[in-house]
Amino acid sequence: MRISKEKPLFLDSLTTTELAETKLQHGLSNVPYEIGVFGSSRNVNVNSGDLGLPNKSFFNFAVPGGTSIRWSLHILEQLSLTGHAPRAAIIMFDHAELQVYGNPWLSPLPTRWKHAALDLKAGLDSSLISHKDVLRMIWRYGFQEFRIFKRSFNWELLTRGILYYLGLGNNYARPAKAGEVGYARDGSRPLPADPNAKINIIKPGLPSVIMGYLSTDLERLAAIRNRGVRVIIYESPIHPKSAEKFELNVSPIAKRTRQHFLAECRRFELECHLAIPSNKLLKTKLWRDATHPPAAFLSSYLRSLIIH
Repeated sequence: MRISKEKPLFLDSLTTTELAETKLQHGLSNVPYEIGVFGSSRNVNVNSGDLGLPNKSFFNFAVPGGTSIRWSLHILEQLSLTGHAPRAAIIMFDHAELQVYGNPWLSPLPTRWKHAALDLKAGLDSSLISHKDVLRMIWRYGFQEFRIFKRSFNWELLTRGILYYLGLGNNYARPAKAGEVGYARDGSRPLPADPNAKINIIKPGLPSVIMGYLSTDLERLAAIRNRGVRVIIYESPIHPKSAEKFELNVSPIAKRTRQHFLAECRRFELECHLAIPSNKLLKTKLWRDATHPPAAFLSSYLRSLIIH
């Protein structure tokens, strides 16, 4: 299945795994884009129109549904190893207060096991990863497989998955009807906001980022950069109210995460940017919630990183 070049596609009936595979295959079957955005629902609304670079080909590879920088790294590696990586890859690193750092669970089983083996090897080889952190990572993979195994007992998801991989599941992807929100030809999807919705201040997430593994992930991104891809990593912005709160009282784990992130970015000479400070954030009712900024604002910010 290909992303439409004509009308927006309604893909909300696809599972997250199917959507991820659709976007990956689109990238693998096309000439490399000049600009690619990687992330989750927090930047899936970034689009070519708001980006304001009409002479640059663009595709949004972001996949909503619990993905993290580790999934973005996996997708970019697949594109890079086959010569289909965008010339400039913009990678979202979830705001340090959120502590989102899940493994690339959307991959097929053999690939997930390969990731697990590579993480185990990295843990045994790197002095930055403690034995405790290796055990944490092994537990994560085990729990991940348990959750995926439980999902396999959902008959609807099972039959849909079989039909999809047999190429018979196109009934789950169709042109968007009037009033439906679809995916545009550039891979983006609007995130309509309720102007009357109350935006709550976020709560700090439980410690999830494993510093030593973040180092290995950044090293892999540096390897992609060394193959000729410009890699730009940015910390996702949060609503001004939340940003103001955490600028005054940053949580210990977020502070440690940022310090490690910046230190390793310098070590690997990567382009990395911390979250936009509160005094530069757009104060508007167009935020979907505390972690999903308006498309025009986020696109404009990413444009500034590209042309910098």
